[in-house]
Formats: sequence, C-alpha cells, structure tokens
Amino acid sequence: MDSTERLARLGDELRRAQEVLGVAPVEPARPVYPQHHEPRLVEARARLHELGYAGERGDAELLGRFRREAGLRGPASGRLGLDGPVWRALEELRGEVEAIDPRRWRGRDREWLPAMRRAIDARSVDLGVRGGSPHAFADLDDDDAPPTEGEADDALRRFAGLVEIDPGDGDATLALLFDDAALLDRTRGAADALSFAGDDGLADLQDRLLRRELATLDLDDDDEAGRRGARLAALRDGDDDLDDDLADDAPLAFGLDREGRDLGRLFHDLAAEPSYRVAPGPAAARSHLVSITAALAEAVDDVDERWSEFLADARGVWRGAPRSRSWIHGAATWFEARGDDLEGGLRRILAGGRGLARRRQSDDARAATATTLRVTYHSLADVFDGAHRALATLVDFIDGPADQGSIRIVRRADDVRVVVASTAAATELDAFIGQLRRRDRRLVAAAELVGLLLGLVGRWAGGPLGVSTALFSLLGAAPRILALAEALDDEG
Repeated sequence: MDSTERLARLGDELRRAQEVLGVAPVEPARPVYPQHHEPRLVEARARLHELGYAGERGDAELLGRFRREAGLRGPASGRLGLDGPVWRALEELRGEVEAIDPRRWRGRDREWLPAMRRAIDARSVDLGVRGGSPHAFADLDDDDAPPTEGEADDALRRFAGLVEIDPGDGDATLALLFDDAALLDRTRGAADALSFAGDDGLADLQDRLLRRELATLDLDDDDEAGRRGARLAALRDGDDDLDDDLADDAPLAFGLDREGRDLGRLFHDLAAEPSYRVAPGPAAARSHLVSITAALAEAVDDVDERWSEFLADARGVWRGAPRSRSWIHGAATWFEARGDDLEGGLRRILAGGRGLARRRQSDDARAATATTLRVTYHSLADVFDGAHRALATLVDFIDGPADQGSIRIVRRADDVRVVVASTAAATELDAFIGQLRRRDRRLVAAAELVGLLLGLVGRWAGGPLGVSTALFSLLGAAPRILALAEALDDEG
C-alpha cells in the first residue's frame, strides 16, 4: 500500500477506533471523513430534555432550535449540528464548566437568551431554590417554550435572597448560581451559624451541593454502613475524625488499613479544599495523561472489561468531565505532598481491582477508577478531534491560501507562483506573508500529527481491533498529538 492509499484509509481506521472505544468527538466544521457521534448525541438529547426541549422532534431540528435559543450564529456543522459551539453551550448550561460568562448569555436587548432562561429554571430546581419540575413552563401554546424573562429574573432574585447577595447585580447572581465551587465556599463559610438538623434553606443548598460533588466523583451510591452520611458530615463540618468514620470499608481500597484510610482522606481533601479544584493547563493535562497511561498499563490486566463497565453508565461517561480533570490535577498535588507521584498513587488504586480483590474493592477505589477512565475517555475525544483538524489542515493546504486583494496564487503542474499587482500596498504584502507563515507552521504540525497517526493505524489496519490495542496505542501518542493539535490553533 503506497502512502496515498494509506492516507486515504486513515479516516476509516480512526472511525473504527472511535467505534471500538465508544469515543465520540464533536462534529467538525467541515467533515473530512465520517466520525462516530452517537454516544455524544445520546448525552446531548438528555441535556436538552433537562432544559425542557421536547423529545418528539428530530435530532437536527432539536439541536437547531437550541442553537438559535443559545444565540449561536453561523451555519451548523455536520449532519446534525452537534458541533463545538453547541456542545460548549450545553456544558455551560448544565453546569459542566468551572465558570460561566453572563455577558455571553444576554441578547442585544440585554435580556437573557431563551436557552439561558431554561437553564436558570433547571438549575433553580437542581439546587432547591424552587420546587417542582424544570419543565413546568407557562406557554400553553408551545409545550416546550422557555420561561419568560420575568420568571428567570424572579428565580435569580430568590437565589440572591437565599445566599444573601445583592439581587440588583444580575450578572454576578447568574455567575454564582452556576458556580458549584464558589457556592460550596460560601455555604461552608456560614456553616457554624447553621443548624443542619433544621429546615434551613442555606443548609439544604449546601447539602445538595455536597451530594452533587459526591455524584460527580461517582460516590452518590455510597451509603453502606452510613458511609455517605459520614462523608457529608465530614465535608460540612471539617470532621477531624474522618479516618475513623470511614474506617469500616477502608481496608479494601489498597489492601492495607492505612492506605485505605489515605484514599478516603484523598477524596475528602479533593472535595473540601478549593486549592485542589484547579483545572490543569494543557501541559499539565498532557503530563497527567502520561501517568494515567503508565498506571493503566501496569495495574489493570482486564482493561477491556473495565472499559466496557465504564461505558455501560452512559451518563456517567459525561458527568462532570471538567471536574474529573481537576480531580486528577488535585490528586497529583496531593500525592506529591506525601512523597509520591500521580502514577504511583493511581497504580495502587487501579491495582485494587485485580482478581478477587476487585469484588471487595472500596467505593473510593471504584470511584477513583471511574474518574481516571473518564479523563482518559475525554482525552481520547480530544485526540480524535485533533486528528480530524490535522487532516482538514492538509486539505486546506492543497486548496491553497485565499487571494489577498491584489495578490493571488497561480498553480501550475510543476510549481506555484505568487502574482502581485503593481497596485498592491505594503500592508497587503505583510498580511499575505503573515498568512503564509501561519499556514506553514500549521502545515508542519499537521504533517507530523498525520505521520504519527499513520504509524499507529498501520499496526492494526485491516485486522481485528480490540479495546486494549486501540486504547494503549492512542494513549501512547496522545500527549504529542494533543500538543501538535494545540499548534494547529496558533494564529500568532
């Protein structure tokens, strides 16, 4: 097979790997080859339903309505329109990002965009600001109409009153409503003045936030022997007796009492301390991925089964993905403070699932494993996205740069010439040269990235492809692929 044929088959092999791993990237702006989007589409439907969009419509129509209500301009990408802008909007509105920019969600008339009004309503129900269903909208002529501007402002005022902030600053109120970390800090600051046995609104808010945090970290089903209650009490009160409270189940995490309690302490600290909730930068995220790959390869001998179990919880794959990245980042710092590193810590956690020990694995270890696999999954989605953008960059290069006013490109069979009109201004020449330099840098990054991919898929092309082969071959190259994909966005 020559290089041209290998390049033509690259997209097909990447699609096959996506299907084997169940990884679904967003739809690209200009598809170069078909991709596997079904898992992301299933999650998008669920989030749209939470925002009150009726499910009887077709996917493209539903996503199109959301796109309009979210104020997204320009044509949708791909067959369905489940592109990057739509997905980022869904992440913001369902509380899956670290912070939200209120200005992004106001229309030209300064009113909240319809999609944001839906999100305010749904978030108010999530946090107990009001009871009932987030789908109880008032427009009887349209079953899935958004709340009115007045209803959204009323919800924000109720929330402002609950957390005791100025209700007149709508932007600040909205930002706080969607910021779990800031709300946790605010409610913890008032903890000494609250009676958690009573029917206190702020106490209820704190309880809901802590339960959301445990759910995000896959500890929401952890209530054997009152263990979840012990976690909640420790998170509320800063309980110094956490080790004793969680000791009953602790020996099953690493196999040793002390290390089991350490894992319980890890989860407590990473949920309780704001310093552990910081999102990693791109370089740190790539470094963490190296540690995760090494830990998975050494400690997990049934990765196919573990991966299948992880994918079986369809919503869990997507739940709190940004929080999972910050959890791994915090865990790296936590382990380093104790003379260890992320790879070593994760290796011990993941090894707790081997053989018979896995049946007795603690809730902490299972949760840490799920969080690790969730970061792996979304890192692979970024890898597939970068792969597509690299191929699209090569296609753009073949098409050639756009004409720049009085400057145009003339292609011939054996060369390319630049024709500059005598009327061309110096600024036009500078802009054209700058464009060529940027394209050249992106071309170099894209060519190296595609070369890496060709080497990877050459190992499995044409033969059977299992989870382990696809997972570890892609993870091994992922840090470099992600760095090169970042260079594709360089406009400097």
